[in-house]
Parts: sequence; C-alpha cells; structure tokens
Amino acid sequence: MIYYLTKEKLLFEDSTEINYTDNFDLLLDYFKNKKLIAFDTETTGFDPYVNKILLYQLGDKDIQFVVNPDYFPVTLVKELLERPDCTTIMQNAKFDLGFLYQYSVIPYKVYDTYLAEAVLFTGIKSARKSLEHLAMKYCNVKLDKSVRKAIHYEGRSTRVIKYAAGDVAYLHEIMQKQRVDLSTKDLHVALELDNLFVKVLAYVEHCGIYLNINLWKEKMTKDTAELQESKELLDKWIVDNQYIEFIDSQLDLFNPERTCNINWSSSHQVVPLMKKLGVDTVVTDEKTGNPKDSIEAPILKRQEHKSELISVYLRFKAADKRVTTYGQNYLNVVNPVTSRIHSSFNQILSTGRMSCGGKQEGKQLVNLQNVPREEETRSCFTNQFPDTTLVNADYNSQESVMFTNLSQEPNLIKFYNERLGDMHSYLASKLFPELAEVSLKEIKTKHSEKRYAAKTAGFAILYGGTGVTIAENANIPVEQGEEVYKNYLKAFPGFEKYAQTVENAALKRGHILFNEVSRRKSFIPYFSDFKSLEHEVNIKGFWETYRWHKEKDTTQFKEHYKPLVRRYFKKKGEIRRLALNYPIQGSGAEVTKLAGTYLFDYILENNLFNIVKISNLVHDEILCECPKDKAEELSKTLKECMERAGDKFCKTIKLEATPKITTQWEH
Repeated sequence: MIYYLTKEKLLFEDSTEINYTDNFDLLLDYFKNKKLIAFDTETTGFDPYVNKILLYQLGDKDIQFVVNPDYFPVTLVKELLERPDCTTIMQNAKFDLGFLYQYSVIPYKVYDTYLAEAVLFTGIKSARKSLEHLAMKYCNVKLDKSVRKAIHYEGRSTRVIKYAAGDVAYLHEIMQKQRVDLSTKDLHVALELDNLFVKVLAYVEHCGIYLNINLWKEKMTKDTAELQESKELLDKWIVDNQYIEFIDSQLDLFNPERTCNINWSSSHQVVPLMKKLGVDTVVTDEKTGNPKDSIEAPILKRQEHKSELISVYLRFKAADKRVTTYGQNYLNVVNPVTSRIHSSFNQILSTGRMSCGGKQEGKQLVNLQNVPREEETRSCFTNQFPDTTLVNADYNSQESVMFTNLSQEPNLIKFYNERLGDMHSYLASKLFPELAEVSLKEIKTKHSEKRYAAKTAGFAILYGGTGVTIAENANIPVEQGEEVYKNYLKAFPGFEKYAQTVENAALKRGHILFNEVSRRKSFIPYFSDFKSLEHEVNIKGFWETYRWHKEKDTTQFKEHYKPLVRRYFKKKGEIRRLALNYPIQGSGAEVTKLAGTYLFDYILENNLFNIVKISNLVHDEILCECPKDKAEELSKTLKECMERAGDKFCKTIKLEATPKITTQWEH
C-alpha cells in the first residue's frame, strides 16, 4: 500500500494504487515501534548543496510512505531515524546521507544493501550491486528503473510516486537474505564496520576540503612556466643536435627557423627518439605477458646516463602532470555554495582500500587521496576562515607495522620493541652488508641512496615483488636488486614462511583473508580458471610430456603446452602477490575506517557536527578543520581515536599516530 503525503491539490489522483493524505501522524504512528525502517530519497541532482530533495520515502514490504518535502520537511523524521533502537535500511546510503546531513538528520544505525553486496563480493568486479539487480536476485521482482531519467522534468507524477515507493518496498527482504550469505561467508563483522563508516564517509563528502584559490593559481602559473621552459629545452636539443627525422622539413615562409615536430606529451611519439638514444624501452605487459614499449619514469631514471635529454624530459613530464592533473580541474570543482571541494569516495575496492574521484553528472571529480605530498601543492589546502585551523594526523609506518603484526616476523618485532630508530635505515643495514656495522643515524644522513633502495625494496617485497621489481623501483641494476632480495629473505626469515602460508591459504580457499578481526575477504575472480589449469598441470605425466614437446620444439608445445604453463604460473604468481598485498592494504584501511568512526562519534557526542569538519581521508591519514579554540582538544582526540583503532588490529606492535595543528595541509 502506498501513501502519498502532501497538502497540494492534485488535478489527477490515482486512488486505486495511491492513497493521498495530509496526515503525517499516520507515518509517525506506523513506525514508532518499528526497529527497521527503509529510507530513500528522490532528488533533483547529485550535489546536496546545489540540488534539493524532491521526495523522500519510508516504508517496508506492506506500506510505503512517499513524502512531499515542500509540506513535510525531512526534519520531521529526524527523531524517528535517530532512535538508538532503530536501524535505517538504505541502498547506497552515502548518497541519501549527503542530503540528510544538510538538515542535520543523522540516522543512528544504518544498514546499506549496496555495501552489503560489495562486502559479499569484494574482488569480483563484475558483481552487480544496483537495487534493480538486488530486487531480482533476492526478491524475484523486476523494478522498472526507466522512470529515473524522467524524474527531473516529470516531477511528482503518479508514476514517479510509484517508482519512489518501490525503492523502499524490498529493502527489508534484501537485507534479511544478504544476512544469511554474510553469516555463511563469515563477513558480518566486516559489513558492520562499513555500515558504521558510511556515515563518516558521507560526512567527509559533506564537509569537503578548502582550497585557497589564490595560492593555487600562483602554483598553476609556476607549473605552466616550468612546462613551457622544459618543452623549449627539449625542442632546442633536438634541433641543435641535428636529429633530422624529428625536425619539420617544411619551412614556414614567415618563420624560417627549424622546429621540432615531437609532441612531448605523446609517449608514442617519444619512444622512437628514446630508442635512438640507446634507451631500452622494452618491458613485459603485466596483463598479456607480451613485450611492449614504455618510457615511464622508473625505466628512464635507470638510464639517465645515456643522454642529457632524459633528465630534461623527466622534468617536462613532471610539469605536464602538475598542469594537467593538478591545475584548472581543481578550480572547476570548487563548490559555488561552500567554496570547498566535495569529491566522491568509493568505500570498498578489491584491496579493501577506498578510492576517490570519478565523474558526477558529466563533471570530472578530483582524487583527493592522490594529491602530491610536495609542499607547494599541499600548502594550497588551508583553513577556510581566520578563526579556524587544520588538525592533521597520520599513522607512523602503517604498512610496515601492519605487516609485522600480520606476519609476526621476529626481527621486525625486535626492531619495533627495541625502538631501534628509522625503519628504512634499519632495512638498509640488513640488506647491504657494507652497512652492517654503520649506525642507523649515519645511514640516514650519509647513505641516502642505499636507504632509498632499502625503502623501495621493503615496500616492493611486502607486495610480492622480486629482485627485478626492486631494481625497477630503486633505479639500480637487476643484479643488485636480486642481491638485495636475497639479503632481505636472509635478514627476515619469517617473511617467506608467512608468504607461503597466505599463498597456500588463498590457493586453497579462492579468497584472500585480510585479518582475523573483521574476517574481510577479497575473492579471486579467476579462481575457477586457475583450478582448471592446476588440475591439468598436475595430471600424471604432464611435465614429462611438456619437457618432451619442449625439447622437440613441436607445434603442440608452441600452441598448447607453453601458453598453458605460462598462464598457470602467471595466475599463481598473481595470487601470491595479492595474498601478500591485500591484507596489508586492506587491514590498514580498516584501521583508518574504525578511527574515523571513533572520531565521528566524538563529533556527535559533543555537538560538533558542522563545527569540527573531517576534510579528507588518505589511507593512513585524517585531515580535519575546526575552530582554533578546539584545536588542542581535537589533536589529542584524533590521536586517541587513531591509536585506539590501531589497537584493535595490531596486538603485538602498537600502531602510533602523530597529530599536528597547522594552517596548511602538511603531511
């Protein structure tokens, strides 16, 4: 049964399917003792600051109330949704919360059917999570979503009202059936965390981050000048060094000077030049396994000695990145109402981490999690008002500490327990024999190159890299990379045991378990294909047949055995890398999510909603803005929230956070 709550006089009323009333108490009385309430909104657009709520609806399978907010504002259900004994069921809750927060309506508990499906199928990118799909999957009901496109111009028509009612009619049943699957997969704790955190993430989007436009424009001017200068140097080098094939052969009557014809922003056009300079551009494509040309920075940095042009080109590419990625597009998304940037966050990736950006109503949003750490860029993000300031905190070596807790590697535990100092210098002392007797302080100050190599090696190995990966990341010869890798395994004997354990578990189960606290899992999308390959290569006599065909170089070897074995080991190696990578990244993300939840609780409990703003979340970092007179208290609270969250996941080595009060984003 559908009730449409309004006071407007309608020319046409469909009383056969819709009951029209202006009695709002009917809604309040129906839900006053309900523990579960489905909620949804229909809006005039995606931006809560620019657009408005056209309709909002509450309901269950039996009755759906569709409400006209022009006569019954959404604040009338504030007390209902904020009851501690009530759970609000939503589909893609972050969107609706963004509009509710405009009216300071903050549901006490949320169950998000969209997030539940994302948790159930983390890692499976093809998994569908739309309400249309979920209604068919769990309720065998086909929802007509074609009406959605008509809402903006059709308004509160009869069919729009029916459509709105359908959005809350099936959420209870979807939730109940998802909970069965969540229990079967042991994922209820993971979803509980995400249902708590979606309220936080909606608040981050609601708050936004302030960008000082004047400072940003100054940066843009410098970046553009740097780009132009480096381009001119590149062009001049080509002409001065007589690289004829890269110089225009047709002279302009009015400009007889020869000019370079390379578009330096096109890697396709630059590759032939780099090859002519003796640069080895060939790498293996990670997706296909086939060779391809690449002139990415790590490849060129290892070969800078081959030509002075390479360093100039790298300078050009860095400036080009700043101009194209961190330029006018940031100014384009400054909100006209708040003068802040409100981006969009994706809460659950295959790795367990969040992402940021994408498109919204045709507008390209910016990735606030990928802003360069360089001071010139981040210093443009400041406090918005003279009486506010920023409070920022990040975890100290979150990934290394998380790995130590997960792996229980004894030498890493010893390092942290004895507080030996700088982790990257410690790694260098273990990876380079000549530094074994050198103090960590001296390594940090006098052996920065080896410290950097150790730093990149540490991260590469934790994510399944080998000696080749280390060499690429650290810009060192492959032989040295292999030696560093061997020394790492020798210095940290617990690593290989842990790696083998998580790899075997993933190969057996078809998913990667992040940790024992949340039991979150990322499912391997190609697992059935891998098991089929595994079965084939384990058939008795396979490897004898493989070697015979290989020795004879038969057509069957080239067309069947070789590709099959390559696919098998490629998929197995990928599973190993993911099994090492995901628990570190995913568990780290969960710590940050829980910290954000604690912080949001503090904000609500102290009536600081819209006063203390959470401006950004960057994996291991939380950025806030608050009145100056609350900065000291917030700094202590932020540290406490982050470390309390860390304690839930890191039982052996404590995960510490360092806060800072500042007028610009510094971390």
